[in-house]
Order: sequence, then C-alpha cells, then structure tokens
Amino acid sequence: MFTYKRPDKKYIRVFAAPSDPNPYQEMLAKDLVRRGVHTDICDLRRKQLLTPWKFEHDILHLHWLSCLYNASNYIKTIMNSRILIYFIRCLKKRKISVLVTMHNVVPHYRKYPEVDAYVRRLMSREADGIIFHDEHARNDFMHKFGNISGKQFVVPHAVYPESLVPLPSRELARHYFRIPPEPLCALFLGQARKKKGYDYILSALDSFQKKGIHVVFAARGADSRQRNMAWKANITFLPYFVPNYEMPVLFSAVDVVLLPYRSCTTSGLAVLSVGFGRPFVSSKLAPLLRLCSAGLGVSCDVENPIEFADHVLLAGDMVHNPRYVRGRNKFLEEHSLDRVAADTFEIYARLVNR
Repeated sequence: MFTYKRPDKKYIRVFAAPSDPNPYQEMLAKDLVRRGVHTDICDLRRKQLLTPWKFEHDILHLHWLSCLYNASNYIKTIMNSRILIYFIRCLKKRKISVLVTMHNVVPHYRKYPEVDAYVRRLMSREADGIIFHDEHARNDFMHKFGNISGKQFVVPHAVYPESLVPLPSRELARHYFRIPPEPLCALFLGQARKKKGYDYILSALDSFQKKGIHVVFAARGADSRQRNMAWKANITFLPYFVPNYEMPVLFSAVDVVLLPYRSCTTSGLAVLSVGFGRPFVSSKLAPLLRLCSAGLGVSCDVENPIEFADHVLLAGDMVHNPRYVRGRNKFLEEHSLDRVAADTFEIYARLVNR
C-alpha cells in the first residue's frame, strides 16, 4: 500500500462538493484513502462561500457546478455565481488548489444557459485543473468555453463496484419486481425527462409491445399522463429512486438498457450497464457511439419506433457474443476504480506540490 504524505507529514485534504445521490464521489474517496487522501464530501453553504479564509483543505474538488449557483430567479442565480467565483479566487490567493470534474460539458437541465456559460468560461481560466472523462468532452468544452491548455486532464469514468457483484438469478429478480418471466426486457433508468429521451420510449411502446418487448421504467418525475400511458402498456413502472442494494436485482431482471438521449457528455448509466453486463440501445451521440464501436451496444434512430424496437431485439442477442465479451473485459480493465483513483491521485499530488 502506497501512502502519499506532504512534506509536513499530513495527508492531502480534499473538500469534494456538492454532495449528491450519485455514488461516484464516495466510491472514489474510499479508494483514495489508502493513497493518503482524506476527502470530505459536503455541500458548500452560503456561509462557507462568504468566509473563504476559514477553508482548511488543500484542494477544493467540484463535481457538479450548476447546483452551486442555481436559484429561484435570475438575479439570485447571478449573485450566487459571482459569490462562487469570488470564493474560488480567494482560495487561489491562499494557494489552495481548485479542481473541477466536468461530468457534463453543460448541465443536463439548463435553467439559465447564459449563467452556465459564464461560470464555465470563468472556470476555464480560474480553476487549477479540469478533469474530463474523454477527449471528446475536453475538445467540446474548449470549443464552447475557451482554451484551457496546460491544466486539463482526461480521466475515464470509473466502473461502479456495485455493478461487479454476482447477480441473482433472472427468475428471482423478475419475481422481486413483479416482471413477467418470459419476454425480453428493456430498462429505462433515471429521470423521466425529455433530454433523456423518455418521450421516445413512450412513443415506441406500441412497437415494443408488437415485438414482445417488456419495458421497465425505473423513472422519477413522470407526470400523471405518462404514468397512465405506462400502466396501459406492456411495462413495469418503478416511480422511485432505485437504491444501490436493488441495482444488482434490477439489472439481473433486464436484458437491455435504453439510452435514447438527446444529448450527453458522459453517461454514468452506460458505464453501469457495461459493469452489469447488459448491452444498451442508444441514440447516435458521440460518447455513446464510441461504446457502440467497441461492441458494447447498438445505436439507432430512436425517433423511429419500429427501428428502435428492432434494435432492442438486436441488443438482446449481444450479451453472449464474443465481441461483446471482449469489449466488456477491455472496458472494465481500462475503467477500473483502482486505475481511475491512481490517475486522480496523481493530479492531487501535482496540485499540492506545484
């Protein structure tokens, strides 16, 4: 075990913000402990932002920016964004490093796009480092918000350890969620939002039903009209946040994952799908097409219900394909948590010792 200590014999102290139901920060922090990194995962409160001289960590690692400044109206959002930038500039004057992981080049849900652009342009200048999950995201960010030459890093999205556990039997998993035992089953997981292509699946339900495809909607945020459509169709509806302990059961119950996104930078669900060994069907977006080219999924015109349904059937036959097995094994090796944590640690050490 290698433990990094600074010249003053203390561990690297990282403040990761904001806290989030997504387990990504927590799993990274747990692996970094053995490398000599102590991480506090917390929200940045207004009182903290206005008292930067009390900040006691070595590094501020920001993961999702928009929730740090979005407010109920435009004026408050502008004020919050300026307070955030003020806080970051004060930390830099105190020689405290600021690192940002751009999980998304732009937020999933843009309440005030001009404020999002303002914050990202300033981050491209103010942050000591910006992490992207692939080259495409880095190039896209620089195209939109300016050159960040010399301080950008590419660190892939790690595979979630929860997705590598042994899965229960398909029969037991389907019984648990009351899913019919026979049909091919496709999963939509996440927020029932237009950006996620939830409406494309609703439009394709008749075609899915004709092809014998059962759909599981593990989706929060569906309105009553969408729920009514869902109950009439060949689907199982789980209108709640699926906890981590249910994830292996859920993925064991399904055959294919649906990613009909309108836009994305990096899909944590695609990574989760590969970890659990479930092929996906996606729209034709660059980050997803790269995974498809590795044999991990198929892309199609998700606006065409018949084509969408046909590709779900195609993906359902992929899991035992040697190309899928090889592609998945390679992906798991390149995106292992140990490898990603090692890359992240190197960035922390570089920032602390600069």
